[in-house]
Amino acid sequence: MPTGSAPRAVGAKFTWTPGSRPVAFKERSLRHGYECHMGFGRSVRTRWLGIAGVLALVALGAFGPVGLSGAEPAAAQTAPPVGGAGEYVESWAVTPGTDEPGRVSSRSSFSYRVAPGATLTDSVTVWNYSPVAVQFRVFSADAFNATDGTFTVGPTDEPPKDVGGWVRVGSSVVTVPARSSATLPVEIVVPRDASPGDHAGAILVTTTAVGRSRGGTSVDIERRSGTRVYLRVDGSVSPALVADDVRSTYRGELDPFGGSLEVEWTVRNPGNVRLRADQRLVVRDAIGRTIVNRRAPRVENLLPGNSATFRETVRGVPATVRVKAVVEIEPRSAPGAEDEAVPSAFSVATTTWALPQILLPLVALAYLVGRLVRRARGRRRSDRSPSGTPERTPEPAGV
Repeated sequence: MPTGSAPRAVGAKFTWTPGSRPVAFKERSLRHGYECHMGFGRSVRTRWLGIAGVLALVALGAFGPVGLSGAEPAAAQTAPPVGGAGEYVESWAVTPGTDEPGRVSSRSSFSYRVAPGATLTDSVTVWNYSPVAVQFRVFSADAFNATDGTFTVGPTDEPPKDVGGWVRVGSSVVTVPARSSATLPVEIVVPRDASPGDHAGAILVTTTAVGRSRGGTSVDIERRSGTRVYLRVDGSVSPALVADDVRSTYRGELDPFGGSLEVEWTVRNPGNVRLRADQRLVVRDAIGRTIVNRRAPRVENLLPGNSATFRETVRGVPATVRVKAVVEIEPRSAPGAEDEAVPSAFSVATTTWALPQILLPLVALAYLVGRLVRRARGRRRSDRSPSGTPERTPEPAGV
């Protein structure tokens, strides 16, 4: 076993059932600062993935599979046990390398400031805590934000176009002995025409286990883990955040004070540096009184050219005919760039009707009664004949 504090490996039991889900990486604050993330990719033979595997990922900390601990990980198996309906256990991790073999890096990710055309060298370490040797595929990929803002990488077979294409790992396949580690050299070649600002990707390692569905179909389940790569290319930077597509829907209840307001909005990063932002949601009634003023989910690590959509439900909103929802956004710099200027705080708003549920049938009834009254009046007018006015006989045309 490696000496010193080692990362707790990815150790959990997954039960395969048919499903599909993109790979997702979520940032975790780890005891020694290293960062290792777990996700599921597309199947090699099919595009099926285990839905129950996602539930197991939640048990690992919402796709955060590893912290640093001296606890023994669960034993790994390279294939599902007989009759296990696609069950398998994995126990491994990946981190930035160090100058001392067997020691864990204090770095949370690969992060550099570089000039266009620069070449960097580094290393990545794959930790195998399984009781058997495991063969890994090692490669790099571009990163982007999923719809909810999650840091995400694309499918294994998707050719990289940015950082993923600049990173070269010493070997694309490595076999790591049981309860051991292997360190591979990494070279990053920045193109001379690289655009200034932030670029993000990840170095990933994958293994494949054969599983079977309940129907007996054989599938290859790809398991992935990785560490992030952040590059800041020298040049002019333009931090920017905007919010749009803000909308709200009020759902009334029989209790006029028990309605709910659903608010949705999208935050976009049209600039060239990654940003965070604090958000607040404020709801006001028709005369401007504040009904709710609370924190909304934080914008985390929004990459250039990407967006994140947020949905919040506020309960206990009185039916005051009209309600206004205001989202206040205060941009923050990304980790490691706290001294940089950020855009000014701003807000977006939307207004919607807020009618009590009990009022709607009354309004509809009043509308129907009004129509019936107007129709009855019209019939009475048409039935009346004019009185006291003799009919006029047309004059014959002159000769």
